[in-house]
Amino acid sequence: MNDVQKDSAGNPIHKQYLTGLVLQAEVRAVALGYEHSVAALQNADSHHCLHSCPHFGEIAPHAAVTRKGYVLFGADFPTLARELHARIST
Repeated sequence: MNDVQKDSAGNPIHKQYLTGLVLQAEVRAVALGYEHSVAALQNADSHHCLHSCPHFGEIAPHAAVTRKGYVLFGADFPTLARELHARIST
């Protein structure tokens, strides 16, 4: 679910990297992502961190850039991932 583009320096800009977790009991899930991001990953050890790094590109002095991101909670990760993808693809 990503589409690689490049910024003016030739660095890759990845779109729509999604990450998430499902509890072993499979009763709770979370999905995390931004409309433009350079990475999404998670830790598989006991502290269960999720990381999503938005990409802001080159920002001129005194300029501002906004990125839209979501954290969705539910019971089914595939459903959350589809909803997240639909939200950040618009």
